[in-house]
Parts: sequence; structure tokens; C-alpha cells
Amino acid sequence: MTFIFDTGSAWTWIPNIDCPDTECTRRHYRYQDSTGYRTSSVEKEVFYGIGYVKGNIVNDDIAITNSMSTAAKDVNFLSVSNAKSLDTLLSDGLLGLSPFNEKRDKTVHLLVTQLKEDHVIEKAMFALYLTKLPA
Repeated sequence: MTFIFDTGSAWTWIPNIDCPDTECTRRHYRYQDSTGYRTSSVEKEVFYGIGYVKGNIVNDDIAITNSMSTAAKDVNFLSVSNAKSLDTLLSDGLLGLSPFNEKRDKTVHLLVTQLKEDHVIEKAMFALYLTKLPA
């Protein structure tokens, strides 16, 4: 799946198969195919300037490459079942890179923090490297 890196948000969100194609126009997370998926009844909405997403906070392993050696175990993220005005988004979902949620709640296992806890990365931080593509 493809994601927009969001440096201002801690929440990763992924549209699930229950999100209508008219609202979530790209690829969908097939939670029933995951052996580690755990759901909750906790709903969350995230608002953006042009729209919002809504879904349940769920838990699963997230790998940042095709290898499970780069997986963070037991990551909380938003499994999106509704979205509004994000049909022009050029990705499947959003990858929140902030290591802290808005309440600094340590019981919420967010991606960057969990990558550090699982020793995939040394520090709960990230960097971007921008380069020109060859012509």
C-alpha cells in the first residue's frame, strides 16, 4: 500500500474493506486476512482542512518494507470505514510519524514509538532524504 508521510500526526490510518469505494477510492486493508489483527470498539475521527476519516482504533503488526524484520508489533492505528472529501488523495492512507499522540498516552502503541520499542529503529525519530531523480 502507499502512504502519505504526515509529520504532524501520530495516527496512521488505513481504509478497510468496509469503506465504500466512493469514499476510499484506492486500496483497502483486508483485516480478515491478518492473523494478528485485533479490533476495538473505540471510534476515532480525524479532521483535516478539506475532509475527515472515521473508524475504529485497531491493532496489528505493520512492516515498513516487504520484510517482517522491519515490522512493529502491536501497533494501534485507525481502520477507516468512512471518509469525506479525500477522494483526490494520491495514496491509500496516511502514515503518522509523530512518536506522541495528542494526549501522550503511553498505552497507545503508535508506529514510530513501537518501531523503537521493537528495536527496528534506534530512536523514536525519523528523517527524510530528498534527492533529484535521474532524468
